[in-house]
Order: sequence, then C-alpha cells, then structure tokens
Amino acid sequence: MKKTKEKREKHGQVSVTTVPSDPANPQRKTSYKTECQKSIVPAHLKRLEHGSYEDAVHFATDLSLKIKSGKIKEIADEENFELKKIAEKNHIQNFLS
Repeated sequence: MKKTKEKREKHGQVSVTTVPSDPANPQRKTSYKTECQKSIVPAHLKRLEHGSYEDAVHFATDLSLKIKSGKIKEIADEENFELKKIAEKNHIQNFLS
C-alpha cells in the first residue's frame, strides 16, 4: 500500500501543510493545516486546520505579516484583556453569591 505524502511549504514564519486524501479511505478528505513555532504567537493560533488551501495560505501570510510588523503582540494583548474582563466578572459574581 502506498503511503500518502504530505506537502509542506513556508509562507514567511508560518508553514502550510497539505495532507492529501487517502485512496484507501474515501471518507478522509484533503486537509490543510497552518503551523507557527514562534513563542510570541498565542497558543490557539499556532496550529489550525482550514477548509481550503486558499484559506490556509491567506491565514499564513496574514499571520506572518503580523509577526514581522509586531502587531501579533497587540492581538495577544487584546485577547488577554478580554480574558481578564471575563475572569473579573466571574470573580465578582462568585463573590456576590
């Protein structure tokens, strides 16, 4: 049985991996994943699956551009701010009950 080979290409700091469908398993579709190993990238953005190759490449180039320009830190700070607001709200609700 021939093993399907995945294809990986770099788009700046982010790599896009294409895993082709398996002829032996017709229910498995081709999958497209992005991966970034940079420590400044938030954990939920480091590895993602995408519905199409175009979506994966668009996300990879956009993320790579944000890393180069330093805007990725702003994204992480905004997310941390939102999480802090939610945690504070939960803390207040727990204190009142």
